[in-house]
This record gives sequence, structure tokens and C-alpha cells, in this order.
Amino acid sequence: MKQGWSIKSFGDCIEKVKATTKLQSSLYKDSGTYPIVSQEKELISGYWDIKEDLFCHSTPLVVFGDHTMVVKYIDFDFVVGADGVKILMPKPFLLPKFFYYWVSSVQIQSRGYARHFRYLKETSVPIPSQSEQQRIVDILDAEFAKIDALKENAEKNLQNAKDLFQAVLRRELYSTYTQPLVDVCLGIVDCPHSTPKKSTKKTEYPCIRTSELGKGEILWSTMQYVDEDEYLKRIGRMIPQYEDIVYGREGTIGNAVLIPKEHNFCLGQRTTMFRPNKDIVDPKYLLYAILSPYVYDQAMMKNNGCGVAHVNVADIKQFRIPMKRTSAEQQRVVGVLDRLNTNCKILNENFLKTMILCDDLKQALLRKAFNGEL
Repeated sequence: MKQGWSIKSFGDCIEKVKATTKLQSSLYKDSGTYPIVSQEKELISGYWDIKEDLFCHSTPLVVFGDHTMVVKYIDFDFVVGADGVKILMPKPFLLPKFFYYWVSSVQIQSRGYARHFRYLKETSVPIPSQSEQQRIVDILDAEFAKIDALKENAEKNLQNAKDLFQAVLRRELYSTYTQPLVDVCLGIVDCPHSTPKKSTKKTEYPCIRTSELGKGEILWSTMQYVDEDEYLKRIGRMIPQYEDIVYGREGTIGNAVLIPKEHNFCLGQRTTMFRPNKDIVDPKYLLYAILSPYVYDQAMMKNNGCGVAHVNVADIKQFRIPMKRTSAEQQRVVGVLDRLNTNCKILNENFLKTMILCDDLKQALLRKAFNGEL
């Protein structure tokens, strides 16, 4: 710690405050008079109209998420949202923004949805003079603004690529010629309705559930595996094979993937499998068609779930698929969409790397600031 700085326990740095009523998340409104601040990532979680529930304060303060560890700098009156919101009012010898940056610098190991404020209370706060606090705040404000601009630019580039992909998808798949899905497939089968019995070995048979269905790619991070006996029970009337399409018909409706060559897959609950008739339709073209807004809108019109979205297999079979009449034209569309999709994946990887880099840069700056090295 820098010479001339003092240090105080966390408890000696904050005022005791009494929060107003904590509003349950089920009551949040999309619009209203007063903003709701909760422990979630977004600065404002919703709105409320009853003035008596407003938490008023004359100086800025810090909100800490007991479960989420999200830290917020709040300079406006707000309604306290749900459980887990810790209101931290710094004492007069601490500038609120300096205190916010210090709380943001504390690294607490995540314990899931357990409470984390108790670990924050065990810390000690470095206290420079207020002029030094202001100098540090000014530097961090300026540097963080540059870092946030990098993040915003990376996010904008990714969103532009996604928007372009969707625009081209709509354009290329626009067609006055459509066919029912059942007419372009050799078979459409529902999954087994039982819950797959999980194997502890990842060398056995992967089971594609709705949680593994992305928009055109398998999400391997949550993949569940089954043993041979369970696999044989689940393959049913049509053994999944290369370039079959697995479709999510319940929950997150509309996600779909092509089955790759490398594994012998079986199906989890709430999925349906299509076998494209390759004499009529290119499997990759059919996948893009199924992922298009045109087919998704049909699925939502047939949604008959109560609480959880759900589409019947009989309705899925009648989905109208926008078609190109020749194989060459279908393959041309696939080539265009594949190139754009690859670009989206590259930009998404760059975006994720940029987010990590920016967060690391912020933590490095915070460490330097509170070690007296700025």
C-alpha cells in the first residue's frame, strides 16, 4: 500500500441503511415511474409506480449482489428489487465512485447461488486522501471508458454480422414455391418420451436433448452420454444417421442441428428427427430453411403449450418449407449462408476473447489503483 494511505475494516467504511420493501421479481413492470435495481447484471431490472417503495438517498451509493456479486454504482433513487440486494453507503471520508471501484476490485470466489456478502465484509479498505481518491477515479473513469468502447465496438461488429446473416437468410429463402416438410423427408419421428439414463463415461453414446440444440450446431458442453443398452432402447424406429436433422419441439422451439459423421447419436426428450430426401432437398439447405424466420413463425403459430412452448409432431410435418427447384440452386444458397455463418462464428470468437481481455484489463487497472501504483 502507498505511503500516507490508511486502512480501515469494511464495516467501518459504510453507513447503516435500512432498505425499503424489497420487491419480488414477479411484480416488476416493463415501464413505470420509478426504476427497480436488483442484483442482476442489468443496471435497471424493471419499473414500479408506488412512491412509498422508493429508496431515496442524497449521495451516490454502491449496490452489491449477495448471490451474483454484481456491483453497481447508483446515483439515482430506486426501488429495491427482490432478495440479495446489499445497499452500501460509504462514509464521508470515501468518495462513492472510489468506493465503487474498490468493491469492484475485490475478487471473491463464486460459490454458486450462495451468499457472498459475508466474504466482502471480511476485507479491509485502503483510504488515501480525498484528492488522491478523486485523481484515481478520474484515471479509472477515462481508462474504463476506452475499454468499454472496445467492448461496444466488438459487440456492434458481431451484431452487424448476425443482422446481415438474417437478412440474407430471408432473401435467399424467400420463395413462392413451398412444400410440406413431410413431403421432402423420408421419415419424421418423435423422440422417446422417457428420460435418458445417463452414463458416467464420455466414450459411449451421445444423447442429443433440447439443451444440446443450437442454431445449426451441437452444444457439446452440456452433452449427456448413455451406455449401449440405453442407446439401443432410444434409437427407436429410425436410427439417427449422418445428415439427419434433430429439431427442438418443446421449450426453446426451433433450434435444430445436422447429425455429424463422427458419433452414434440417440435422441433425448422433446426432440424430433427428420431424414431429408436427398433426391429432393439438400440436408444443409433444409436445415437453414428450418432455422429461418419463415418456418419459426409457423412453429410459434402452432405453439399449444401452456407455460412451456410446445409443438405437436403432426403440426411439424405440415410446416411449409421454402424450396429452390434445383439441387444447384440449393447448394448455391448453402454456400452463401455457410460463408456468412463462418464469419459470424469468427466474430463471435473475437467478441468472447475481447470481453475476457477487457475484463482482465479492468482488473489489472484496479489492482494498480489500490496498490497505489497509478
